Amino acid sequence: MGSIDYSRFSRVLERCEEVASEPGMKMSVVRVYEGALREAATAFLAAHEAVKKSEASYRREQREPAGALLTLDRPYREVRARVLAFAPESVLPDSLRVQQSDMERLDAIEKMIDTLDDHAGETWADELAQGTFGQLAARTVKVLNEASSTDWRLAAAQEARAAGYGPAFERYLRFKRAVREALGPKSRQFQRIHLRTPNSADTGPETQPEPRGEPPPSLPLGSVEAIPPTERVGRAAPPAQFGILKRSEVPPPG
Repeated sequence: MGSIDYSRFSRVLERCEEVASEPGMKMSVVRVYEGALREAATAFLAAHEAVKKSEASYRREQREPAGALLTLDRPYREVRARVLAFAPESVLPDSLRVQQSDMERLDAIEKMIDTLDDHAGETWADELAQGTFGQLAARTVKVLNEASSTDWRLAAAQEARAAGYGPAFERYLRFKRAVREALGPKSRQFQRIHLRTPNSADTGPETQPEPRGEPPPSLPLGSVEAIPPTERVGRAAPPAQFGILKRSEVPPPG
């Protein structure tokens, strides 16, 4: 079975409310909706709307870290060379593009910032910390942290929706049976709220992946304006690209 089609189920719940609200609807149908389905349906629909908003925010923000990392790559390499020239004993990560995840890239940037702080008061270090690298590094750290926060907010919203699905679906079945008994299986109302599965059993809505929008195009590293696809922390990326992994691609812990 594929992933649950939450969007389709949400539309069916909305139709259930419309059926129960029809003028002259039989009281048995109205009472079952009010007493059995309404509360669970309202909770699920609110959770589904929260996921849609979180997904929209995720799509808006997933490109920004890739662009920030791309812009910072050359200044980082230049600063790294100067640090090793003035403080050759420093142990620094390699260039950002060879790091395997955004967590490693974030660690590399913060390590470079800490190294400059260790040499605060020395002219060369102060120039680097207050110059282009310092400004871009602070911005990049900020957008990486915000992207991570957005991803986990989306995960929390998805978990809340999944938790609300079971109770809503079980109560939907109660309401569906009430409509069938009161109005008949061929009634317009029953047909509007009937979810057909491949074997015609009431085991849940038909399943299919919910669209998450088109992924960003893959562009080669080499231009500040070029923004490569995103990639979440925890998965290796090709050395010539930066990005954030989508949550669905992150391997489970442990």
